[in-house]
Amino acid sequence: MNDPVAERRRWARRRVWKLASLLSANAEDAEAVAAGVLATRRDLDVLEPARLDRLVVLEVRKRLQARGSRPGEGVAPGIVAAPDGVEGPAAEAHRVVFSMPEQQREAWLLNRIDGLELRRVARAMDCSKTAAERFLEAADQAIEGALGDEAEGAVKTLRARLRAVGEGPAIERIEEGLETERRRRLAAKIAVVVFLVLLAGWVVAETLL
Repeated sequence: MNDPVAERRRWARRRVWKLASLLSANAEDAEAVAAGVLATRRDLDVLEPARLDRLVVLEVRKRLQARGSRPGEGVAPGIVAAPDGVEGPAAEAHRVVFSMPEQQREAWLLNRIDGLELRRVARAMDCSKTAAERFLEAADQAIEGALGDEAEGAVKTLRARLRAVGEGPAIERIEEGLETERRRRLAAKIAVVVFLVLLAGWVVAETLL
């Protein structure tokens, strides 16, 4: 019999990893983003999907800014790496997308690749639906301007490749790291309690002497 809570947790984990992989500039950033979200919130399984998307978007922004990207601009040079198996026009489309201003890039990836409708894209980005539509149109124009007649095929190939990204060993490493940290913190708390108990015992003994 399926456990509904466990199923929701698995879905939330998969959603976090999918968006982290989609919105991040490379595999290293994707893993760091997913780890950050999963470590920060323990209630992901009860969050509505749009709220979960918003958390990932914010974590991606924070990660890329820490790596040298400026808010509202394209990803800093030297960070972007096309996913394995993406080459030719599809790789060029990927490069163009990550050179776009932040909100254009997010709107395009969330709608054109992830398939979210514009209202949910707007919620994930914390903007109006009209603004999300403008960002998306600007992104489409940038890709068409850069790739010309190859744009449609490149986007189709890129979409197929990005949607095929699985959890792989990354989620296992993240969860192992989180479990190790949880155990470390628990051990530290136990050590503090034991110390306080021993200290209290020593104080009582000294008082009775």
